[in-house]
Amino acid sequence: MGSGGASCTQEVSKKTFQLAIGEEQSRLEIEATLIDTMGFPDPDPEKAAKHYDSVIECCNEQLNAIVWLVKSERELHSLVEQYKVLLREFNNAKPPIIMIVNGLENYEDDEERQERKAHDIEQSTRFGEAIAEAAGVSVLKTIAGAEKADLKRNCQNLIISLQGIPRKSSKMKTFTQLEMEIESHMDQETNANKEMEKRQEALTKKKQNIVDLKSHINSLKEQQRSVKEYILGTAPTEEMIAAAENNLQKLEDELIEEKTKHAQASSRRQHLNEAWQKTVEAFDNLKQALQWRSKL
Repeated sequence: MGSGGASCTQEVSKKTFQLAIGEEQSRLEIEATLIDTMGFPDPDPEKAAKHYDSVIECCNEQLNAIVWLVKSERELHSLVEQYKVLLREFNNAKPPIIMIVNGLENYEDDEERQERKAHDIEQSTRFGEAIAEAAGVSVLKTIAGAEKADLKRNCQNLIISLQGIPRKSSKMKTFTQLEMEIESHMDQETNANKEMEKRQEALTKKKQNIVDLKSHINSLKEQQRSVKEYILGTAPTEEMIAAAENNLQKLEDELIEEKTKHAQASSRRQHLNEAWQKTVEAFDNLKQALQWRSKL
């Protein structure tokens, strides 16, 4: 799925193709199946709910991963916050979510590129992490670029990131199903339980990310030992494995912090009730915005 600007893809398409990875003398051909969905959230409110359901339907299929492609645009943050009430349903996705951030830099020359690019990639990474946080979605990894030319490298990075991760199907809720869940008349205790349920879903997703990443690291190490299963024409480098292990440490630290917050929240029933009421209000405001815009 994608976010940022008007959605270029207006319908779902599925394509199986051979992906060439590596240099010509050691190129590896990998068969990949890509399900390309329309972008969500769509900036056109009239299409938003329909597009959300289409994306959910596709993401419930058996997949190795869900790739969240975003453009590094300031406007995206407020759009994602508005649709958080829908987006956090992706914490119920069984495959890992990998975010790719497309940078929009246009360097004048190689000197400027060398001077600025490392910083710009770091900024793109932080932007992606902020978008995931605003959406309330736990992602396995953020792959960031600074300019359009980085897209090829990011695709190779993506393929490497999927090593050792099996296909999984999901049962995420559609717009109508979420509407029924959120707008059900509940007492304060039930509201608090629903809020805890949503927070537990996010916690469970973080735990699954760690399991998937450990499987990925084990796969890289196994490939390093096997001359028959090299990626990019050579064994996975120590740098690749170290980067994955650093990401694992980051996710484990985040999980510890999240578990502490979760334990503290469980006893604050009034706070949880108020949080769920805010979710109901946010969904109601979103519905009103969609209905109002659809009448224009």
